[in-house]
Amino acid sequence: MGLYDGELHDLHFAALLRDVGMLKIPAAHQGDPKYFRKHPAVGSKMLSRIRLWEKASPIVQGHHERPDATGYPSGVGRGDEICLGARMLAVCDAWDAMQTDDFHRSAIPVDEALEELAAHVGTQFDANVVSTLTALAQEGVL
Repeated sequence: MGLYDGELHDLHFAALLRDVGMLKIPAAHQGDPKYFRKHPAVGSKMLSRIRLWEKASPIVQGHHERPDATGYPSGVGRGDEICLGARMLAVCDAWDAMQTDDFHRSAIPVDEALEELAAHVGTQFDANVVSTLTALAQEGVL
């Protein structure tokens, strides 16, 4: 998607640390949306203080924002208000969740996962990012 090496580095660390803000959310409140929805902002603030990861901070901040502006923590989303890295991370996070067995459900087939992403283009996911991931999946790269 045209990212330079430094941007890929930042995206890599943002992907690894995307939910680091959950460490600051008390375990008793982690299931409560009022608290859970704060974790991207908390994590972003944590990373912004570390020089190595400060450029990953906006990606972590925006990874639950949505193009239809119904995401969190800020509810931004119109146009390019969500950085490309965060839009990429949102799609990849959803893809990973659908492609991984979890304690409460099994992974779904690739075709179903691609359909699910496509069904939410423009609302939850960026069209260009979903298109790129779809092409990679169809080429067998993923």
